[in-house]
Amino acid sequence: MVAIQRFSMKRSHALISILALLLAACGGGASDSSPFSESSPTVASAETTDTGSTPGEGATGPEVSEPGITWTRIPHNNEVFGGEGDQRITAVVAGGPGLVAVGWDDDAAAVWTSPDGLRWDRVNDAGSFEGPGSFGMRAVTQGGPGLVGVGFAGIGTESDAAVWVSTDGRSWDRVESEVLGGEFAQEMNAIAVDNGTLVAGGWDGGFWAMWTSPDGLIWERDDPEVFSEDYLLVNDVLPSGPGFIAVGEAGAGYGETSAAVWTSEDGSAWSRVPHDEYIFGGPNQQTMTGIVSGDSSLTAVGWDIDGFGIVWTSPDGVTWSRVADTGGNGLGGGLLSVAVSDGRLFTIGWSGEDSMDTLWASDDGAAWTVVTDEAGALGAEAELLDLVATESGLVLVGSVGPPFSGDAAVWVADL
Repeated sequence: MVAIQRFSMKRSHALISILALLLAACGGGASDSSPFSESSPTVASAETTDTGSTPGEGATGPEVSEPGITWTRIPHNNEVFGGEGDQRITAVVAGGPGLVAVGWDDDAAAVWTSPDGLRWDRVNDAGSFEGPGSFGMRAVTQGGPGLVGVGFAGIGTESDAAVWVSTDGRSWDRVESEVLGGEFAQEMNAIAVDNGTLVAGGWDGGFWAMWTSPDGLIWERDDPEVFSEDYLLVNDVLPSGPGFIAVGEAGAGYGETSAAVWTSEDGSAWSRVPHDEYIFGGPNQQTMTGIVSGDSSLTAVGWDIDGFGIVWTSPDGVTWSRVADTGGNGLGGGLLSVAVSDGRLFTIGWSGEDSMDTLWASDDGAAWTVVTDEAGALGAEAELLDLVATESGLVLVGSVGPPFSGDAAVWVADL
């Protein structure tokens, strides 16, 4: 069951949900000047993308050109991005020397750092990144002593949630705590910080759990009744609204869930936003996968298991509107992550029958335009997993290659 944490297909989040149930059943800040446009010997030639028609049959979204957006993949360096087995960057954040990205290198956790988004190094810290079984980082944030990364460590149903801390992004220590373990398998897959309090979301043997920490070193396990439903996923946590907002899905079982939002003032006591079938529900399964705070509202993204992406907006984290889906804006497939740059929203996911990973852009969160990649800067085997906005543009991270044997990859874009 170790493959749960390392599964790399486009719809890995949904498949992780299935496998989590099986486990339960069987007992188990950016650099101030990131010169993406400057020439550099480590950067491939720029590829300009033009916007075509939005994907999805019957889509009615506007066809708007995207002049000036140039995607560049950082050229592959096997010592930095490759190796035997599977390398994957799952999350990226502004911090450390400029940017810090986390993920895994086959069975070991992995961290990459960059001063500007163009030049990347892989951190060599085998003492805290590997051990018996599989280690990996799912998410990272600024906080604690400087940076805090979370994920998993161990063997199958005996794996534990894992926390690593760093002062500078280059040297990491793994935190040891009994509250990160338990009888079955535990994992953290989201983390956020507000006023010094860290909140991590994850799961325990197929049932989801939350942890809090004042410093990244001392952790407490929180099991509020609001998280005790038959089936529940927390996919992302954001410091916003009344304090923290967690998004995911909840319901009677896999395939019978609706998108769900929870709020908390302190990260320990949580309340679920009342379910509205028109906003959060529908036939089969819906989920929220990512959330971001804009200038005046919150935007969450996700998907319906029937094959289309969904966008929600909220002014406060409590009152929500469902503003976009495949019928109105061509968000076919599903959406994984969302970021905001200079008031403009960007989201990534997969699109179309061939499940090509795709980028969309929006000025208001309601009308979305697909940003095509006609020149092939991303490529057919690209899996886009996270994006972050800097003062100079966007940074996309993920992998390129077949499942279980791909290489970590980074793309940058001027805006």
